[in-house]
Amino acid sequence: MILLRLSGHSCAGKTRLINLLPAYGINCPKVIRYTSRLPRKEEVDGEDFIFKTREYIESLPEEKFLVGLVRNIVQAFDLQQIESNLKKNDILLVEIYPALWPRLIQRLENRMQQKITTASVFMTAVDPARIRKFRNKTEK
Repeated sequence: MILLRLSGHSCAGKTRLINLLPAYGINCPKVIRYTSRLPRKEEVDGEDFIFKTREYIESLPEEKFLVGLVRNIVQAFDLQQIESNLKKNDILLVEIYPALWPRLIQRLENRMQQKITTASVFMTAVDPARIRKFRNKTEK
């Protein structure tokens, strides 16, 4: 089992990438996070996030959830659900704020009493025109 971390700046294309994976034959279950932010127009409650109030998320039991601050919103991860999905699947995708990652791994390893294999991908939005300005060192 592998827990694959996807993280990056807001609007870097993380959700778009996740949604495109099946079109390329990659069917990887993902962790559905709780969030206190309002849904975007294209987001579906229970599929993209579980949208709840800040008060609701902050009241989730600590032994069952990892709750953390992400900028000015609160997010939570259902540890039991993640553990169950890891046991059922070869790979599980989690989109997570980088500062929460070490706590999530520690909590899961404590729960499961084993080391978890992880991999990470960080995405950032960069204007392609800026990238084209850089030339390969071998080019003149």
